[in-house]
Amino acid sequence: MVRTGNGHDLYNYEVQKRFQSQLVAADQRAVPFIRPAYQALLFVPFTLLNYRKAYLVFLLSNVVLLGISYVLLRAKLKGLTNRFSWLPLALFLSFLPVSIAILQGQDTIILMTLLAAAMVFQERRQDFAAGALVGLGLFKLQVVLPIFVLFVLARRWRLVTGFFGAATFATLASGWVLGFGRVGAFLAWLWAVGSGAASHTGAVDIVLDTSYMPNIRGLIGGMVGGVLPDSYLQLLTLGLSGAVFLCVGVWGQAKLRSPNALVLAITTSAAVTYYLLIHDLSVVILPILLILSRAVEAGDNLTRLDRLSAWLAAILLVAPMCIFPLPHHFYVVSLPLIGLLGTLLFSSDILFRVERLGTCELS
Repeated sequence: MVRTGNGHDLYNYEVQKRFQSQLVAADQRAVPFIRPAYQALLFVPFTLLNYRKAYLVFLLSNVVLLGISYVLLRAKLKGLTNRFSWLPLALFLSFLPVSIAILQGQDTIILMTLLAAAMVFQERRQDFAAGALVGLGLFKLQVVLPIFVLFVLARRWRLVTGFFGAATFATLASGWVLGFGRVGAFLAWLWAVGSGAASHTGAVDIVLDTSYMPNIRGLIGGMVGGVLPDSYLQLLTLGLSGAVFLCVGVWGQAKLRSPNALVLAITTSAAVTYYLLIHDLSVVILPILLILSRAVEAGDNLTRLDRLSAWLAAILLVAPMCIFPLPHHFYVVSLPLIGLLGTLLFSSDILFRVERLGTCELS
């Protein structure tokens, strides 16, 4: 649509459906494009191929990005590498959300690579570059914005500045693609699809089942959905997610200023975000592997909470497999995720000891 001069209709469902029927397969429904318009520029080169070839090239691109993510983090995974050199890569490849993201042609692997690179820059104290990389991931607003707000609460101003720089670029590029007078159409479109309101209004012919979401919203929907009215469910979701988010923002400020701050921020975002499906869970492999590696490296020098963090990370590594026996109860994956967030928030050793000692030496 962008390449052929139809970018102004990027969030017109009927036009989307017409293009997908012509280029992919005739269907009464379309898979809606719910990303900021700037991301469409990334896919323009793929449109020079037919759909099958474009899919295969994008799949290969995702595999390459997965390899880059591993290379970026390899130096931080010495605990696992010292046991078996192949173990970190094997865990990367065997994490079910990653496999699903690659097979479905999702863009989550791109976000994972950006966050892995941001982790490297943050560890080097290059916060502006780290913030810019996180900001480039704004095509996943629901994952990136909570991370950004946490760093605002932690007063990581150089990171915030870098994020704003990337966000400015994304906004201008989106305005150029869509038309600056239509930028607000994206927010209305995102809310309609993400809230499930679209299925009620008939604007978009999709059904959003929150029981497939492995986060607080999914847990609430799975436990009391059908019992409480939708308006009450939304209030309960926003209230509980907001309370958890504020707890991290208030009690986790010291950790959010550490070189491993993104471990806590990514885990928090996954737990509290309003919209999260199994392929979006791919980014959680980053904190999982870092926690497991540090636990193995520390050996017997772990507190009980640190040991619990490691066990919860290991459980979360395999928990997504429950989508096969319990497809309509995937929200149970939120339990180890929320538990891991709690142990990270109240534990100070497994990932944040270096920062604490460094602070004491400086003082």
